[in-house]
Amino acid sequence: MIAIKAVFQKERKKDSLAALLIFFVILSLYFVSLPYPFLWDDEVSLTQNPGFGTPRYVREIFTKHFFDAGLQQKFSPQRGFYRPLVGLSFLLDRLIWGMQAYGFRLTNIILHAATCIAFYFLFKRLNFSPGISFLCTFIYAVHPVHIGSVAYVSGRTDVLRTLFMLLAFLSYWDRKLLPSFVFSVCAFLSKEDAVVLPGLFFASDIILKKKFSKTVIPYLLLIPAYMLFRRYYLNAHDLHGMKTSFFYYATLAKSVFVYLRIIVFPFDLHFERFHPIVTSFVSGAYYILAFFVLFFLALKISWNRPVALFSLISFGVVFLPVSNIVPIYYRYSDVYLFLSDHFLYMPLMFIILFTLSLMPPLKIITRTFVLASYIVLCAFFLFFFATSIRVWRDKEIFYKDIIKKSAFPFRAYNNLAAYFEKRGDSRCLEYLKKLKKIMPPDYVYYYIVKTHWHYFQEHDLEKTIQTFEEAIGNGVRVPLVYYGLGDVWFEKGDVQKAINYYEEGLRLSSTSDADALFRLGFLYYCQGDRISLEKALGYFVKSNDLNRSETAERYMIKTKKLLFLER
Repeated sequence: MIAIKAVFQKERKKDSLAALLIFFVILSLYFVSLPYPFLWDDEVSLTQNPGFGTPRYVREIFTKHFFDAGLQQKFSPQRGFYRPLVGLSFLLDRLIWGMQAYGFRLTNIILHAATCIAFYFLFKRLNFSPGISFLCTFIYAVHPVHIGSVAYVSGRTDVLRTLFMLLAFLSYWDRKLLPSFVFSVCAFLSKEDAVVLPGLFFASDIILKKKFSKTVIPYLLLIPAYMLFRRYYLNAHDLHGMKTSFFYYATLAKSVFVYLRIIVFPFDLHFERFHPIVTSFVSGAYYILAFFVLFFLALKISWNRPVALFSLISFGVVFLPVSNIVPIYYRYSDVYLFLSDHFLYMPLMFIILFTLSLMPPLKIITRTFVLASYIVLCAFFLFFFATSIRVWRDKEIFYKDIIKKSAFPFRAYNNLAAYFEKRGDSRCLEYLKKLKKIMPPDYVYYYIVKTHWHYFQEHDLEKTIQTFEEAIGNGVRVPLVYYGLGDVWFEKGDVQKAINYYEEGLRLSSTSDADALFRLGFLYYCQGDRISLEKALGYFVKSNDLNRSETAERYMIKTKKLLFLER
C-alpha cells in the first residue's frame, strides 16, 4: 500500500509540474498580445454596445442572439448564436478590469491554458505516459492556428466551449455523471456547436470501452432538447440555407485538405477565409474522390487501433458543425465557402491524438530521431506563431492583412472604412469604393459608414440625406436607415419629415426599439400641440416600459405637466 501511494504521489507531482509548465509557456507566448486592441466582433458586442453591462444585457444574453444582447437594433438571424456563459464571462471581465482589452485577453489566455491542461489529462486517461502527454499538449498549446481564438477576445467562444467539453468528457470517462452533465450544459451555453458532445461520449463507449452504456442516453436526449429550445424559444432556423449543390459539397471536401495544409504549414494564417466554390465538374469529382480515399485510408489504418479510430471519428464529429455545411454567409455561398483558422481549435486535438496513436513503439535510435524532429517541429510552429500574432497588434494592419490574403474581404473593407471614418481619415472613402465594387447594392453597412463620414466628418447634411435615399432606392429596408434620415431632417428643422421616417422605421422593425420610441416621442414633444403631446407621452411610456431610464421618466413628467396646463 505504501509503495502504491508513493507511485501515485510521484504521478501527481509529474502532472502538477506539467500543468505549471503548460501554463507558463502559454502565458509567455501570448503575453505580447495583452496590449493589443479590441478587434472585429469585440467592437460590436463590447466597445460599441451601449447596453453592455446593463441589466438589459444580462437578461438578453439568456434570451436573445449573442450579438443582439444590449443592442436596440437587433440582427434577428436565422441561426441564433446562443452563448450566455461567454457573455457572463465578459461581464466578469468588465467588473474586474473595466473596459481594458488586456484584462479580457488575459482571461482568454488563462482559459486556453486550462483547456490545454485538460487536454493533457485526456492523454493520461488514454494511457499515454506523462512525458508523451506533455509533449503532445505542448504542440497543441503553441500551434499558431489558435491565435484567432486566444488573442482575439471574441474567440473566447471556441476556448470556453472546448474547455467545458473536455471537462465533461473527462468526468464522463470517470463515470462522474453529475459533474459531466453540468459541464455538458455549460458547453451548450458557451457555443452552439457543443451539441455534438454526446457523440463523443457514445464513440468513447463503443470504440474505447467496447460496450454500449445506458448512461449516455440522457446526454443523447440533450441534443433534441437543445434543438427544440433553439427552434421554439430562440426562433432559430438551424438548417436554413443548407445547400444541395454538388459544387458546394465538392468545395467542402476540398476544405478538409485546406485545413490539413494550414495545420501542417501555417504560413498564411489570417482571420477570415472565403474559398471560391469549385466550378468544374471534373475538379469537384476529384476533390470528393480524394476526400473519400483519404477517409477510407485513415479508417483502414486505424481500424484495429481503438484510440486512433476514436480520434478519427471524434475529429469528424467536432469538425462537422464548423465545416460550414450549413452556410454562415448564405447570401454569398453560391460563390464562396467561408473558412476560418480558429474553427480548428478543437479538431486539432484529435488530429494530434490520431497521429500519436499510430506511432509504433520506438527503439532508442528512433527515439532520438523523433525527439530531434519534434524539436524542429516546435521551432517551426513557434516561428509562424511569432510572425502571425504581430498582425493583431494594430487594427489597420489586421484588416489590411485580411484584405491581402482573402478572396472576398468585404467585412475587412467595411471595418477598415469604419476605422478610418472614426479617425477622420479620408481613406475611408477609398475603402468604401472598394467595398461597393464587390458587394450588392443593398449592402446596408456601406451606407451606414458612408453617411457617418458625411455627417460626422464632413458635416454635410445634404450628402448624408442623398446617401440614405440612395440606400432606400437600392432596396435597403432596415430601420436604422430610416432613423438616420429622421435624425438628419430633425437637424435641418423639418420635424414632420423626421416623424414620418421614424414611424416608417418602427413599422419595419421586427422588435420594439426603446431608443427609437423615445426619439419619436421627443419629436412629437417638440411639435408642442396637444395631440402631439399626447402621442409623445404614449411613446415615452412605451420606451420606458421596454427599458427604464431617467430621461424617459423625466420627459413623461414634463409632458404630463404641459398637458395639464393646456386643459
